Amino acid sequence: MENPVLTCCPFRPEDLDAIDFRGVERRLLAGAGDWDAYRSALANCWRPQTGWVDGVPVGCAGILGRHGGVGEAWVLLSESLPIDISTGREARLWALLTAAVRQNLRAALDGPFHRIEAHVRVDFPAAVRWIEHIGGFVFEAPEIAYGTDRSDYFRFARISPSVFQERSAP
Repeated sequence: MENPVLTCCPFRPEDLDAIDFRGVERRLLAGAGDWDAYRSALANCWRPQTGWVDGVPVGCAGILGRHGGVGEAWVLLSESLPIDISTGREARLWALLTAAVRQNLRAALDGPFHRIEAHVRVDFPAAVRWIEHIGGFVFEAPEIAYGTDRSDYFRFARISPSVFQERSAP
């Protein structure tokens, strides 16, 4: 079994057209409103990336700047990424994706952000498990009717270690 090779490239709005999104992402994108504005917002966020495996885009991710050093992490994934990642090539691919996301989060918290939030659909348990697996995020609150389709979400946050260092300094 061949090991997957993940290549991360700067996100381009047209990458969204090449990704075969899963149902949950398709529903999210359907509620995005002005498609061109949405694509532009994602392209203009902090270090947006598209992940490619064997010449096929498997997802994109980035961090939207909100206000005063607060960012919102976003990830949109392809249908080609299986949810059952316990063994084999898929497990190695998810390990690569997780490592890339962790690296970007560390850079973001060492850079312009002191807090990064992640909003995860309640009815998507695999995404909840993944955000917990990435590490460093803490569950903060349920968000009732948070989605554009009024779906419920969980809010997780990851705080820069510098915040705690500043608070404990004399």
